[in-house]
Amino acid sequence: VSDDAVLLRLPDQPGALAGVAKCLADAHVDIRSMTVVQRHDGYSVVAVGCNDNAEARALLKDVVLR
Repeated sequence: VSDDAVLLRLPDQPGALAGVAKCLADAHVDIRSMTVVQRHDGYSVVAVGCNDNAEARALLKDVVLR
């Protein structure tokens, strides 16, 4: 995963990605790509590429891995 994506650690449960998408949409940040990198112990690591990754990192700081 490169700097072109934001790595997120999310609970592996229904609605977790929907919450991310809504948060970004409400701030007018577009999702350009999304890949589930890993699923383990009740969590998923998801790489999300956005039109403004810096803003996405700030908005999602509670679940950003790096």
